Amino acid sequence: MEFVLEMVAKGYVDPGSVTYTSDNVQTQWKDRRFAMGWDGAGLAANVGGDVAAELAVNSPLVGPHGDFGALYFPNNIMMYTNTPSQEGSEAFLTYYYQNMAPLWTEHTGIGLPPLRSIADTPEFQSDVNAVKIIEEWQPISRTWGAPGSDALFLGVTDVDGTPAMGTFTQTILSGATGGDAPARSCARTSTRPRWRSTTAWPARVRRG
Repeated sequence: MEFVLEMVAKGYVDPGSVTYTSDNVQTQWKDRRFAMGWDGAGLAANVGGDVAAELAVNSPLVGPHGDFGALYFPNNIMMYTNTPSQEGSEAFLTYYYQNMAPLWTEHTGIGLPPLRSIADTPEFQSDVNAVKIIEEWQPISRTWGAPGSDALFLGVTDVDGTPAMGTFTQTILSGATGGDAPARSCARTSTRPRWRSTTAWPARVRRG
């Protein structure tokens, strides 16, 4: 966060990013007004056009203590234990995932493939950015699990489903911080049982 705060203080971050929506973000990319930003693996596909070919994925930033980290959101498909045939359910899901391959071999899908066999195809390997995400970003990414765990924790709704994260992000992007202000603000809003209606994005650095 100190890195982001430094960029805000130096005027590298668009002041309007405090209230950006997904459409605002993609428009800024399409208009070539962003020089750097954090987004998902499907950014190039969402932006499209000539700009998509100009986008390049950077290596993960190194933290103050030499560590790495990133947040990701897997799209899960559930199987129920009361199914008439567990074996049949697993066979269907295997078939389903294997037949999703054209989404990535024909470059019509968004995001990352569900199977390593798809990621190993020559067609997928031809996408330099996608390969870099698989090799450098996916290994360090974690879900909303508790520290040291791969499972969701009880307070995940407070973190992701209330204004806490949005308030924290907006505090950082506006530069309205002092000491532990972001942490105190996040803790204070996490007790409010409301759903946020806007998307809070990380810093977007505009081209000078």
